[in-house]
Amino acid sequence: MRGIACLLVLAFHVALQLDTYYGISWPKVLFAQGYAGVDLFFVISGFVIAYSSQSLIGRPTFFGRYWLKRLIRIYPLYWLVLILSIVGLVLTAPAKVPTGTAPAVIEHWLTVALLIPGHEAVNAVSWSLSYELYFYALFSLLILRRQAWYVLIGIGSVTLIHVLGAPAHTETSFFFSPFALEFYLGVAIWYVSARIERPSWLAVSSVIAAIAIVSIWQSTVTNEDHLQRTIVSGTASGLLVFAGIVFEQNGQFRSPNWLCAIGDASYVLYLLHLPCLIIINKWLIGQKPGQLSVLAINGATILLLMIVSHYLHVHLEKPTMRRLLIRSAKPKSLRL
Repeated sequence: MRGIACLLVLAFHVALQLDTYYGISWPKVLFAQGYAGVDLFFVISGFVIAYSSQSLIGRPTFFGRYWLKRLIRIYPLYWLVLILSIVGLVLTAPAKVPTGTAPAVIEHWLTVALLIPGHEAVNAVSWSLSYELYFYALFSLLILRRQAWYVLIGIGSVTLIHVLGAPAHTETSFFFSPFALEFYLGVAIWYVSARIERPSWLAVSSVIAAIAIVSIWQSTVTNEDHLQRTIVSGTASGLLVFAGIVFEQNGQFRSPNWLCAIGDASYVLYLLHLPCLIIINKWLIGQKPGQLSVLAINGATILLLMIVSHYLHVHLEKPTMRRLLIRSAKPKSLRL
């Protein structure tokens, strides 16, 4: 499922690049709703966090370990790609490099490096990582105290009230964003799927419902309308995630190996693809290529990025996480 989410985001960004640099608009029309891959990612995140950390609920001694694993998951690779993105920015658009007083410049780069909400993204996808960290923080309340379910339900209720009645952009819009509801949906899917019978007809019905929602309403949704996105893309994503869980647990469906490989390397690919596409297309446009050449080079770039991302996942991301975790004290009772 992560592989599908990643491919949707890739298709969306490639289509934007083709339209922006070359005026090739048909891919943008074809993949206009590819941003829904992020909504799918958020639902998956809610499910995965709850599923992988369920044994830690109500066990505050594991609070530090929980956070260590997730910070190691997010930051080292993000920082590496951030450095490469900054180098690319200096080489291709030096006028966009922030200037000013030393304190202002330091503050700017700290907010970017730490993924502070509202940071000015060098890598345009980094805004979603701020939400991932927020989701981690919400679930960590359950590790401190099992009864924090009531707190999470309260925050979720306030979020729902906020998105229905508040202006789109306020000081609290990050913490009560519609995107948080997609995380809650993922957690709810974990909770429900572990406690009910899961006949195949229920999964089939979920897929049909998701297709119906996308077919009827997805074309009316815009990338900027976060509430609409959550209602349509988030709901459809939740139905697909639930169906995927049921099919897999019933042994009725197994994702192709190539799609699983993309899913495993999705974080690397998610971080790398946009900076690389921007650099490639800024260079390519100066060569005055024909449309066929543009499509071929962008297609080859995506294929190469998939291969490189898988290699980096296997030989860099996983070993780095393993080494960093081994260096910390590892409680034998921890199961993730």
